[in-house]
Amino acid sequence: MPSPAAVKYGLASKKAQILRQTATDIRLRPVSRNQAQVYYHSALAAFVAAWDAYINDLVRNFFDATSNPLDTKFHAVHTIARGKAEQALNKFNTPNWENTRNLLAECTGYDPIGDWIWRARHMNGVAVRQRLNEILKVRHSFAHGFSIPAYSW
Repeated sequence: MPSPAAVKYGLASKKAQILRQTATDIRLRPVSRNQAQVYYHSALAAFVAAWDAYINDLVRNFFDATSNPLDTKFHAVHTIARGKAEQALNKFNTPNWENTRNLLAECTGYDPIGDWIWRARHMNGVAVRQRLNEILKVRHSFAHGFSIPAYSW
């Protein structure tokens, strides 16, 4: 059963996919390259926002799932850890693979590096981490008016 964070991410990514699909919808022809880019940029920004929200929600879900208010000693330590995690979440503003890995390991003790594979695209962990960082660089570039890096994908 997926986590609440995963369910929210799935819904948000479906909305981003609608934007991406609109860019190539043949019913909207003629669409200039510049007009299509608006849809692609919007979709990419929505995907990055969904990923960022997913990671934030995942950390919060961890603390919700591990809470045990009946054990007062555990609850006291858990409350302190949750407060520290909230501080880390407030500072978390670039969800690249390094920052995401560090946040999850620091806040939950879970190191996701071995699980970051993309079976549907036949991508191993190294390729997935590289792609995530490329996506974030592209999003950063168009969001801040820099030239967009050229990647083969």
